[in-house]
Amino acid sequence: MQPSSASSSSSNGKRPQQRDQEQRRDPFAEKRPAGPSSRQQQSRNLDPGITDVPYWDLLSHPDIDESISRAKSASDAAVLRRKGHLKEQDRLIEFMRDMHDTHTCEEVMVKMERWVQEHRSDPRRSKLKRIVPTVGSFFTPLRLADAFREYDAFFHLSRRKYIPPNFAELRHILNIAQIHASAEALRLITFDADGTLYADGHHIEQDNEMIEIFVTLMKSNIDVGIVTAAGYPGEAAKFESRIQGLLAAFSKYKLPATITNRFHLMGGECNYLLRVNPVSKQLEFVPDDEWMTPEMLAWDEEDIKELLDDAQVHLTEGAARLCMPVQLIRKTRSVGVVPTQPTIYEVLEELAISVQQNLISKLPFCAFNGGNDVFVDVGNKSIGLDALMRHLDCYPYEVLHVGDRFSDTGNDTATRDCCSIVWVANPEETGFFVKMLLKVSAQLQALQKGGPWGQARNLGVFTGVNAGLNLAIKKARGGKEDVWGSMGAAFGAGVAFSLVSGVPNPLQSAFTTGAAFAGFNGLFYQISQAFKPEKDDVEYAQGTYMLQMLGLQKYQNNLKKGLLTDSTIMLWNESALSDVRIPAGPRLLILHHLDRNDVFADIKRIAKKIQGALPIVGLVSRLSTPGGGFDEISYPEFCRSAFDNATLDVRDAVVEMERRYGKLGQSRWLYCMLWMAKHGNGLVPPRNIIVAAKRLRVTQDVEIEMDRFEQTRDATLAKFRMMRPQGNVSDALDVAVDGIATLCMGLAEGQAVLEADESMLSAVLGWVWSEATSEQLAASIRGRPGRVSAYTS
Repeated sequence: MQPSSASSSSSNGKRPQQRDQEQRRDPFAEKRPAGPSSRQQQSRNLDPGITDVPYWDLLSHPDIDESISRAKSASDAAVLRRKGHLKEQDRLIEFMRDMHDTHTCEEVMVKMERWVQEHRSDPRRSKLKRIVPTVGSFFTPLRLADAFREYDAFFHLSRRKYIPPNFAELRHILNIAQIHASAEALRLITFDADGTLYADGHHIEQDNEMIEIFVTLMKSNIDVGIVTAAGYPGEAAKFESRIQGLLAAFSKYKLPATITNRFHLMGGECNYLLRVNPVSKQLEFVPDDEWMTPEMLAWDEEDIKELLDDAQVHLTEGAARLCMPVQLIRKTRSVGVVPTQPTIYEVLEELAISVQQNLISKLPFCAFNGGNDVFVDVGNKSIGLDALMRHLDCYPYEVLHVGDRFSDTGNDTATRDCCSIVWVANPEETGFFVKMLLKVSAQLQALQKGGPWGQARNLGVFTGVNAGLNLAIKKARGGKEDVWGSMGAAFGAGVAFSLVSGVPNPLQSAFTTGAAFAGFNGLFYQISQAFKPEKDDVEYAQGTYMLQMLGLQKYQNNLKKGLLTDSTIMLWNESALSDVRIPAGPRLLILHHLDRNDVFADIKRIAKKIQGALPIVGLVSRLSTPGGGFDEISYPEFCRSAFDNATLDVRDAVVEMERRYGKLGQSRWLYCMLWMAKHGNGLVPPRNIIVAAKRLRVTQDVEIEMDRFEQTRDATLAKFRMMRPQGNVSDALDVAVDGIATLCMGLAEGQAVLEADESMLSAVLGWVWSEATSEQLAASIRGRPGRVSAYTS
């Protein structure tokens, strides 16, 4: 570039020194045309010929100097940021991200895990299908809660207070859950090429880390496939140039045919299948009739030509509409356009969606944004994968596809319909998740190593060590048998089981396995204690209770050894208690208690304790009493009582509430507010109930609000064991009115209840609080505007 003349510098009114300083600050000064700037010319002239202005050369020029290289990187980064944003399109992940407005991270994952399982059972009528209508199929269970905890251990999402997980973090959690779900039964794993195995425009070179991973997968009896949009009919050499490093590794390692036969390359989305020749280690085409489905073989050449002709028209017309100069590329089974000048990702996205919406054909096709071009292929990856799965006799739950384009215009999206997927953003993520897959597979294989004889050996070791430790612990503790002894024996048996199983990281795995066995054994022990035969416990209930009152519960087993049942209490004496080895001091306390107290005066209290402690007795009692047999009534019990005992006027009021206010006026939401106000009076702060009403109107998740309410209520009751706190009836009425007005009627804080609704609301409140007078009911309903600031602190 020649420097500006002196006359031009003087006409601009600037000295040469000043101009030189400005050029150092602006490295593009010499590239910029004289006269009006390119931006000004674009604003003055809307002719498509404006592409002659070297606007993109000003943004990124590769051969000026180091500063311009940095400028190019900055401009490229801006485009990539937009590209990354557009690639992050998924309605399910966006819904999960929105759930964090009202849920914690772990609550989201627990709930989504349950919904995914429900969706797998009934995809058409599942709750997830109603919430996210575009949700696809799930071919394996997803343990999202465990995946979140694994991710959280490294990235500490749960410690954030103000920033929820972003799209990429949720995608990573879904990927981890899918890796764990697919590892056990995996038989075929396929990969997209550009952007997944290597960067766009590159190939698999000999230093690509995926080569070792591919070989390891194939040696593990897992078929590996590459499914790419690139199509070269009859030209295997062009396919080879894309994976030359991998083929060179096959020759270098002298892999036998039993290994190389597990590699497959699908080209043109679904139109060509290639395999490795066992002798030359080069690619060769698989005859169509060996792998194509009958539907694919029936595609007519005239229909293919018509599809590509129409696609070509839509592509060229769309490019012209967007003022984007392009080069047309037409192949046997595809047609596409490549911009001849730099453009932005949004323009390619617009063109791809335009073709998807307007192109109509008898044949299936895929119109996609390749990042640097837009192509239309005959068929799609779903058809190709389905054909490959049939060729290899694989089921959907045994297949995993890894790709980077699962957005609306991505060519990996179709694979969701035929197998499980892992969504990556770049080749580095691909390597990370496939290494995780290999690690999880190795751990599962280690647990299953040895076949039936190995499993029998491991089980025998576990059973023997558990029995021996149980006996030793019981003897060391003087014959005492409880949950702690059981858990200790199970921990030792779990450690022994882990050591003989040959799992990786033996010390860490031994501790983890031992803790898991101890936890499960403790749980089962407690369950078994709850379901022990009732006869023993009932026969000794009064004696046991008396010993607990005296602080002598350690002698409960002595009563059972001597068969001192409740029917013999009045016959107890010094000799009988001595025979069951109760020491002299406790004997005196027991006999004194029998002399000074009427044991049978406590029968009702004892019966009530038995009722709460024994599941079957408690269940019979609970079913035989309308109130449930307990002081604190649960929400389902409250609703059942409401349905059974409501008067005709109350039922009419409930029906009228739903008629006036629709879904949120239904009885379930009305009863929820009445239950919280009634049974939270004096136990749960009124503000908690009103905030719950506001959340319910948005989330409609009554389960989580019930849990929060009961936790707060039970925490308060735990502080007042002797007497339940009693609230004021007027306060309960105020909370009920404000909660119903907020949740069911949708009224703002302080907004008065409509006069037409007063009688309806009064009937419902009067039924729940029968002790309230009509004046109290009217005062609570009409006094709502005065409580506008009652729940702000």
